[in-house]
Amino acid sequence: MSHFSTVKTQLKDKSLLVSSLRDLNVNVKEYDTPQTVRGWRGETSQAEIVIEQENGQDIGFNFNGESYEMVADLEFWGQKVPMEVFLEKLNQRYSFNVIMESAAASGFTTETLVESKVDNTIKISMSRYDA
Repeated sequence: MSHFSTVKTQLKDKSLLVSSLRDLNVNVKEYDTPQTVRGWRGETSQAEIVIEQENGQDIGFNFNGESYEMVADLEFWGQKVPMEVFLEKLNQRYSFNVIMESAAASGFTTETLVESKVDNTIKISMSRYDA
């Protein structure tokens, strides 16, 4: 028997979450109000951010008042990588986007940006010149 699982995250900003998913080449749909997330045998849940999978079972992210929770039927996970790896990559991209947005708002410019596919690290060098 299959059912929806809820996975807590520390992801709090909707626009950064959506842009991070898009950075990972995930086809994501963003809504202002919760929409149906499809599960096994017609089971449904609700989420403001929905990833429609080819297998007909969706992944959703719903705001719980503090952060976004991922809702999905994990038996029908249809992404290219396991759920744990997906969340690890999402958390890294989200953190990267938070840093870049915060740095830009504080007047920093990016000097160098190196993303290693070997060890999955990101190295950023920034500077700010005060006049």
